[in-house]
Amino acid sequence: MLLKEVKSFAKSSISRRKYLLSYFGEKYDPNIHNDSSMDDNSKNPKEKINAIENLKFLISNFFKSDKKISFKELVNTLPVQEENQITRDFWKTLITHCIVDGILIRDINDIGALKITDHGKKFLNEQNKFDISIDNDFNVDNKPKHTNVKTGVIDTNLMGKLIMLRKDIAKKNSLPPYAILQEFSLEDMTYKYPTSLEEFKNINGVGEGKVNKFGNYFIKLIKEYIEENQIQKPDDLVLRTSGEKSSKKLSLIQNIDKKIPLDEISDSRGIEFTELLSELESIVFSGTKLDIDYYLEEILDEDQQEELKEYFLESDSEYISDALEEFDGDYDEEELRLYRIKFLNDVSN
Repeated sequence: MLLKEVKSFAKSSISRRKYLLSYFGEKYDPNIHNDSSMDDNSKNPKEKINAIENLKFLISNFFKSDKKISFKELVNTLPVQEENQITRDFWKTLITHCIVDGILIRDINDIGALKITDHGKKFLNEQNKFDISIDNDFNVDNKPKHTNVKTGVIDTNLMGKLIMLRKDIAKKNSLPPYAILQEFSLEDMTYKYPTSLEEFKNINGVGEGKVNKFGNYFIKLIKEYIEENQIQKPDDLVLRTSGEKSSKKLSLIQNIDKKIPLDEISDSRGIEFTELLSELESIVFSGTKLDIDYYLEEILDEDQQEELKEYFLESDSEYISDALEEFDGDYDEEELRLYRIKFLNDVSN
């Protein structure tokens, strides 16, 4: 099952058994087993709404012929009426119900494309009701802002100065602040007080590239701050050591240099795709070059990449949750994280 399908499966409020049987092309019969005790959705059914008018609009405007249309293109084209709660998420839910109920079908040669079935062509003439239940809402605001190790902000006065310095550097380079260093790196500095390039290398999220480009700016500020405030630096800092982690990082970079598809890399490493994205983010955040254009071009067209570039260039926020809110369903979390990796690679490394 593709990762996007797993995500859709998790969010869906449809009977889990029905969803899975549909995915694998099996016929669903609710009379064979007692669905009400089989899964969370069946045990806790959500209120259903009759979406027959929306279905009629969908079929009559987009599926008059056997021509196929991509899921993403369809969702982005359908009209949104926020006041009537007709959002892109609503259309995604409706389309998913259509697929599970056999009204639409995925093209076997193009998994992202949809076609109407013979059953779907007859459905509107035979039915005046199409009940759907809205997806489970896993609010993105409940997710952690990033997956990197967090440190407590020990010195808030220094943190303020570091934020201002980062802003000044970003302005001089015509970049968003997070492209210089992420906030968790600044937080780490308020605890470790690095006063040499060697110590700066041990800041969380800082690699050789960031050290060479920006290290001296931050070291100068911290040295002056320590002297002015007569601060005693901690003497129990643990320096980074190379080893298995560095070896895996090198192997990952080499695989990308060979233009191996990222999903193949995650499979070969035995990790989830989201975990691979976290590793890639860690690499580019630290200042190491990582060209994933070859993969990104397969999932985002030129116009989409230009739109995302404009957003990330102008945004002061480093958080994907803010980007998700801004685009309101136009892109999923994986697409945004992948483009942010490309963006940081292009502008700050």
